[in-house]
Amino acid sequence: MRVRGLLTDTMLTRLRRESRDARKNRYSARRCALSTKSVINQTISIIFFTLQAKKPRKLIASHR
Repeated sequence: MRVRGLLTDTMLTRLRRESRDARKNRYSARRCALSTKSVINQTISIIFFTLQAKKPRKLIASHR
């Protein structure tokens, strides 16, 4: 749940849309859906870690 505080609303909507598309694609082409899913997970982790590195923890706590 801490990730939600770091991500912006636009990012969240984009991620939701991508996950929805991935869910649709899973039934049509499994191999594609798996690769996109892993890419999405990688981007999420990269965004999360870059934000963690850039912002000090005090800033994150104050945003809540």
